[in-house]
Amino acid sequence: MITNYQKGMVHKMKKTLSGLLAIALCCTMFAGCKSTDDSTAELPTLPPVTEEETTAETEVPEVTTTEQTTTKEETTTEEESESEEETTTEEETTTEEETTTEEETTTEATTTTAATTAATTTAPPQTTTAPPATTTAPPATTTEATTITTVSVSADVTADDEPCVPVIVDIQNRYAYTQLNAEEQKLYADIVDAARHLRGRVSTNADSVTWHKVFSMVYNQEPQLFYLKSTSSPGKLKYLTGDRAEIAQKWASMESVANSLVNTANTKSTTVEKLKVFHDYIVLNNGFAEDGGYNVSAYGGLCTGGLQCGGYAKTMQLLCDKAGIYSMVVIGIGNKGDSHAWNVVYCNGAYYNLDSTWDDPILKTPVANNLRYRYFLIPDAWIHNITHFNINELTLSDGTVIKMFTPPACTNTAANYYTIYGKLYNNQSEAETALYNEMIRTANAGMRVAEIRLSNKETYDAMKANLKTYSKWIKEAQTTNKVTTVGAACDDTLWVIEIDLAY
Repeated sequence: MITNYQKGMVHKMKKTLSGLLAIALCCTMFAGCKSTDDSTAELPTLPPVTEEETTAETEVPEVTTTEQTTTKEETTTEEESESEEETTTEEETTTEEETTTEEETTTEATTTTAATTAATTTAPPQTTTAPPATTTAPPATTTEATTITTVSVSADVTADDEPCVPVIVDIQNRYAYTQLNAEEQKLYADIVDAARHLRGRVSTNADSVTWHKVFSMVYNQEPQLFYLKSTSSPGKLKYLTGDRAEIAQKWASMESVANSLVNTANTKSTTVEKLKVFHDYIVLNNGFAEDGGYNVSAYGGLCTGGLQCGGYAKTMQLLCDKAGIYSMVVIGIGNKGDSHAWNVVYCNGAYYNLDSTWDDPILKTPVANNLRYRYFLIPDAWIHNITHFNINELTLSDGTVIKMFTPPACTNTAANYYTIYGKLYNNQSEAETALYNEMIRTANAGMRVAEIRLSNKETYDAMKANLKTYSKWIKEAQTTNKVTTVGAACDDTLWVIEIDLAY
C-alpha cells in the first residue's frame, strides 16, 4: 500500500523535475537558427552577349578571405543541416570535464596551480552609463582609438576567489540589467559573480520563473562567460569545463583574436565601419556547427569557426563590448519556427538590429567567400513579425512564457548598409547599371555575393524578372576570376537583388 508520505514524495519529485527541465530551453533556443538560401537556384545559360554590352569596373574594397576554388553551392533546408543542441537536467550524469560544483571548484583551486590572464591589456573605450529608458541614447564613447595588446597566460595564481575572466563591461551598464527590478538585479549580479569564480551554487530564494528569466539573460548578455552551460536549475550552475587553466588558456586565445579585431576597427572613423569589421570577420571565419560544446559561445566564434546563432550573437557582443559599442543579444523565433538570436546595437544616435547569423546562410557546400549584408543595421519594421518572431520570449517546458526584456525600438534606416554604402536605388535603369558594376567588382574580388537593394517593390519585381539577362551578362564579362555558374537568392521582403557567383 502506498502511504500518504510516499504519495507526497512522488508529487514533490514531479514538481522538482518540471522546474529542472524548464531551463533546458535555453540550450535549444539557439539550436536551429541558421538561415538557408532556399531560393538560390542556378540560372540557365543564354546566348553570348554582344560586344556592345560592357561595364566599367569599380574599386574593390579590401576583404580578407580564404583562397579556394568555388563551385556552385547547393542549398539545404534547416531540417537537413541543423540539430538541436543537447540539453541536460540536474539528474543527468555529467563528466568532470563538463561541469563543476562549488565544492569541486574549491578543492581544485586550493590544490592545483590555476592559470589566469595577466592584467596587461589596455581596455578599449567603453560605455560608462546605461540609458535609463528606451528613448534615451547611451552616452557617447570616446573616439580616440585605443591599441590593445595580446594577453599572456600566467600560472602563478592559486587564490580560491580568483576570477576566471575579467570584467569587460560593468553589468550596471547592460541594457538588459537596467530593465530588471532590484531583486532580479541582485540575482543577475550574483550569477555573474559565481560564474566568474567558477562556483557551482548561487544563494537565492528566487522562484523558478525568476531564476530562469535572470539566468537566461546572464547566459545571453555576458559573452565573457563562454564556459557557462545553458542548463541550470535554481541556485545551481553548470560549466563546460571546471579546469581553471583551460579557461584561462581559452580566454587568452579569445582575447588575442578579439584585440586584433578591435585594433583594426579602431582604425576606422565611424561606428558603422567598426561594426562591419566585426560582421565580416564573424561571417567569413565561421560556419554552422551541429555539435555541442562551445558553438553557442564567443569562444566558438573567435577560435573554432563553428557556431549556432547564439554564438554569432555572443561573438558580436564581445567585440562590441571591447570596442565600447553599446550592444545586447536578443532572442526569438525565426520564420521557420526555429529558435534564433541576434544583436541590437547603438550606432550613429539610434538603435539597429544586426543579424550576422542570417548574413552567413547555410550551404550544402560551404564556402569561405560567402558574405552579404541584408541584415546589417536594419529597423524592426523590416523583420519583426515578418522573419523574426516572439522577440525576447522564453517558453518553459510547462508552457509558461517569460518576457526577458523589451529591446529598445529600432526605427531608423540611416545607417543601414545599403544606404551608407550607396547600394539603394529608386529606378530600374540606375539599379541595373549598379548591379552590373557590383557583379564585376564581386567577380574581380573572387567573392560570392553581388547585391543591391531597391526602395520600391515595383522596381524590385521588374529586376527580379530579368535575372536571366544578368546571368548571361556576367558570364560573358571580362573579369579577373571567370564566372562559370550564376545563382540568385533575392529577398521579396527586403527587396534585395542578390546574384551569387561561382568560378
